Amino acid sequence: VRCGQWYNVSVTSTGVILEKRADLLQRAEVHVCAFDIETTKLPLKFPDSEYDLIMMISYMMDGQGYLIINRE
Repeated sequence: VRCGQWYNVSVTSTGVILEKRADLLQRAEVHVCAFDIETTKLPLKFPDSEYDLIMMISYMMDGQGYLIINRE
């Protein structure tokens, strides 16, 4: 899959099928979305939902940031 290319996407019982659209020559505009979740955790460990707390959740879409939760 290439950024900026157009595809037909089909879902079947065996998987996902991507077919490149050769008839669409103008490149699609690329969009970026990123998530950031900050938690408390023990040193050198992954967060554990049993006892670690979520401190902040944010995301960024095309360079614009959004704060969902902030528990300062």
